[in-house]
Amino acid sequence: MRSQRTDSAPGPSHHQGVDDRFRIPTCVACGAMGIPGSCDGGCREERLDLVGADAMAELAAERRRSRSAAVALRELVSATAGLTADGDSAEHAYPQLQAMAREALRTHPPGAAAGAPEPRAATVWWCPDCGGADAPQPCLGVCVWHPVDWVRRELWDTELAGWEADLEQELALRRFARQVAFVTPRPGRFQQSWRLISGAAEGLRSPAAS
Repeated sequence: MRSQRTDSAPGPSHHQGVDDRFRIPTCVACGAMGIPGSCDGGCREERLDLVGADAMAELAAERRRSRSAAVALRELVSATAGLTADGDSAEHAYPQLQAMAREALRTHPPGAAAGAPEPRAATVWWCPDCGGADAPQPCLGVCVWHPVDWVRRELWDTELAGWEADLEQELALRRFARQVAFVTPRPGRFQQSWRLISGAAEGLRSPAAS
């Protein structure tokens, strides 16, 4: 494409709607990307930083899992916060609370230990007028083109920041649930343990912990 290039990301007004996602023919061999431009007199190109839509979908799914787990684990926190019991009633009720915690952990297992997926990244020169795109690479002598779906890097960065915040909350709730589920007080210490976990639950419900 003949064009005038702007070596900066487009402004926020370009980041909404249909232009957040792109399907661009990509060469399997060299990684070149291109959509022919159709502007009369040359295209008005802008730098476009992209990541693979497959990684974006994987990250979004992991974020949904984390948020779903947090909802279930917060039910345990809500059931525990503010509860009081004397020694006998605490010893009787504690196994029920442990069963609730174990069920929440069983039905909402943690996500992949590897963390966020590593996205495939690319930079192309894109015309916002006709949709042309250009990212040439040295040809390897064999050209095999197929469409690849991409999203703006800004979308990935926003989703990643949201996932990291959600995961931090999930892990705090999961640590609490594991303590309840797998730590059984010694005889005569049920009431003390009950007060401790009730206080911890109140802390997780506070604005600073949310």
